[in-house]
Amino acid sequence: MNARNSTIVKFSFALASFATCGALAVFGVSCGSGGTTPPINTDEVTFKDGKAQGPLNGYAYIALGPQNSETSPLCEDDPNDPNDVANPRPITAPDPNTCDKVGATCPTTGRTVWNSTSALCITGTIPIVQNGDYTSDWGLQIAMNSSNPPADSSGNGHTLGTTYSTIAYDITPAAVTPTNTAIRAVIHLVSQQCYEDPYCATIPASGAVLTLTDFNTECWTSTVCASTTCKQLTAADVPNIDKVGVQISSDQLNAYTVNNFCLNSITFGK
Repeated sequence: MNARNSTIVKFSFALASFATCGALAVFGVSCGSGGTTPPINTDEVTFKDGKAQGPLNGYAYIALGPQNSETSPLCEDDPNDPNDVANPRPITAPDPNTCDKVGATCPTTGRTVWNSTSALCITGTIPIVQNGDYTSDWGLQIAMNSSNPPADSSGNGHTLGTTYSTIAYDITPAAVTPTNTAIRAVIHLVSQQCYEDPYCATIPASGAVLTLTDFNTECWTSTVCASTTCKQLTAADVPNIDKVGVQISSDQLNAYTVNNFCLNSITFGK
């Protein structure tokens, strides 16, 4: 079994401010110079300086368990001066007991700086899960909001809004050593509470087309719910998606080295 928890659920941030490169952006921005804006297709999500474009247009961020670590992307700020971007630091996990309160972790106190202007890439480590503790060691995740500001139950922002039937991820899985067969697509609904498991599905290969109604909250078991606690994603749920991500999950067999694992684009199909 792999990690059930995903901080797609636990991270429910509110936008602090974002106007120009260097301003405080809760969900991150890359300030790299140059780069060509990717073409925008109505069904394809691309990335420009850490911001999604297309059906999703919120900012991207990363999440990780307390036992997991990462060295890229970095959080740039001075804890005493959020406008100071001269002090990069690794992004750390929040206290798992604080639910959606992330304390002093990036991006709450800084901005996420990606190493690519057109992809979302992560480098880090995932140790072997000890004694079944998937709460503190569940892996590394790249995720993004459906809008800026992020959607919430109060009506801020917007959700996906379209009843798509499929989703496909263009990723670079060869950057994980040893090969991890639990690379997962992860989806969160605006109505879900921070303590609820997100919907997920295993990604067998880059570009593989996944049926959205095959996503459920216990995807490590089957594409169809096999327990009374499991929830199956329905077609009616899809327009209410407010966060989408990809997770490199931990397990009790191997430790994983993640070197520049990249999410290049996401394509929705009707």
